Amino acid sequence: MPTIRLYQGGLTMGAPGGNPNPPKRGQIKGWTYGALLRQRKWLWSVARDERLTGYGYAITLTVATTPPSAAAWHAVRTAWIKRLQRAGMTRLHWVIEWQERGTPHLHVAAYWDHELTALERAEIVAAWLAAASDYGPSWGAQLVKPVTGVTGWFEYMTKHASRGLQHYQRAGIPPGWETSGRLWGHVGEWPVEPPIEVIAPAHVGPRFRRLVCSWRVARAREDLHRSQRYGDTPQRLAQRRAALVFARRSSRVLEDGWRFPGDSEGVPESVGLRLLEAAMA
Repeated sequence: MPTIRLYQGGLTMGAPGGNPNPPKRGQIKGWTYGALLRQRKWLWSVARDERLTGYGYAITLTVATTPPSAAAWHAVRTAWIKRLQRAGMTRLHWVIEWQERGTPHLHVAAYWDHELTALERAEIVAAWLAAASDYGPSWGAQLVKPVTGVTGWFEYMTKHASRGLQHYQRAGIPPGWETSGRLWGHVGEWPVEPPIEVIAPAHVGPRFRRLVCSWRVARAREDLHRSQRYGDTPQRLAQRRAALVFARRSSRVLEDGWRFPGDSEGVPESVGLRLLEAAMA
């Protein structure tokens, strides 16, 4: 029977199983499906309501030259985060990606209890330039922009939760690095909710899957029409069209009839509950 898990920002459905006594993880040598799934489920678990307090900022940080080791890169990241904590940062999520040439960069969502001034935003970049000074960061290559409320967090969450393993592995760890170290993490207090878990009768699985896929197609179509109506940029329109194509492809029924072709991001818990109720009626 399928086990359905409903998160704040997504859902999964699959057969129970797996290894109850997995071996101890060794050295981290780049992104794996397990690491990707753990980050995705954590992002989905963050509450999308008034508990997500404060003022958020999406931050991208780069360097010109590749640090010689994962330990050196870890030291840069840790020093920068400590500078932000001293400046009043309350919570932060970070994820590492690599450029095609193998140089790492950071994507971050960070929160403060007040709206930052232009000077305070500049100090975020200045803190990075100081922490990463050995690796040639430039002022113009860094980005800090507001995350507007719960909607802004949802957009950040969807962007990173929807990326597949191929995206993160496209460059691999830099030459000379024996390990990659941790590839994502979070600090501070986050309002995290555990998923609602339902073991459904076998006949409910195919019904629920069809309803979820139909909802995703309808949502993607609505987003595309809205972008067309309000004259979004060509890049944004292309993204909306690609999302609709992906949703339609995901609606194809697999041989076993109930498994999702991948995790279903962007389905709020409240929507998942209504769809599950309809599938069980």
